[in-house]
Amino acid sequence: MTKREMNLRVFERMEVPQVFFQPRIEWWYWYNKNRGTLPERYRRMSLLELFDDLDVSIRYISYFTGIPGPVKPRYSNKVKIKEKIDGQRKLIITETPKGNLITEQGLSSEQQWRIMKYPIQNDCDIEKAIWLFENTTFTFVKENFKKGDEFFGERAEPQFFLPRSGYQHLALYGMGLENLIYALADVPEKVERLMQAIDNSYDAFYEGIISYGKVRIVNFGENIDGNLYLNILGTCPSTDWKPSLLFLRGM
Repeated sequence: MTKREMNLRVFERMEVPQVFFQPRIEWWYWYNKNRGTLPERYRRMSLLELFDDLDVSIRYISYFTGIPGPVKPRYSNKVKIKEKIDGQRKLIITETPKGNLITEQGLSSEQQWRIMKYPIQNDCDIEKAIWLFENTTFTFVKENFKKGDEFFGERAEPQFFLPRSGYQHLALYGMGLENLIYALADVPEKVERLMQAIDNSYDAFYEGIISYGKVRIVNFGENIDGNLYLNILGTCPSTDWKPSLLFLRGM
């Protein structure tokens, strides 16, 4: 029985001949390979060769594999997005009729861009974000799914992360958990409108998955993400950023 067959049988609650193990070691491999710190045994191996050597299964088709993911946002012609990079600092500027949304990112020690300042800082920014998601449509790119399927072969049934719900999207990428809690208390109607706009932008994506008919396992994006914990502490990955508590009553 191949690992791909076992993968499906696990989700179908059927018996498998052995423990089915899918360790998420892609980040470990990528991080250490770029620094030349992989154990000697694995230094000349590709990612798939590493999984094969360990006799374990791989899980996500675009998680540090180099394969493009099948989830892609498409924007209306009204949306204008610019990026400005200055050394280890990057600004992502999204123009809306109500003003700009600006995300500030910093380059971490592992050479990954991390959010240092969220785009939504007050209730006026919520209106900008509503407009943005009303002009955004997420799509399922079946060509990328096929690439992942071919990349995996019989090692696993290809999987990927679905877009996060409005709540987690805002907590992780939009405004941070603490500001989201304030916003839900102070301007709940606006936050609910924004969450609905986010959910609506996913409709075409789910329709695409259903019509394609070959996605056997879906992985919902909701989880106890480590960045939620860092949000509570008042810090973000690789930064000393503190949430700006702008959602105060009367503002």
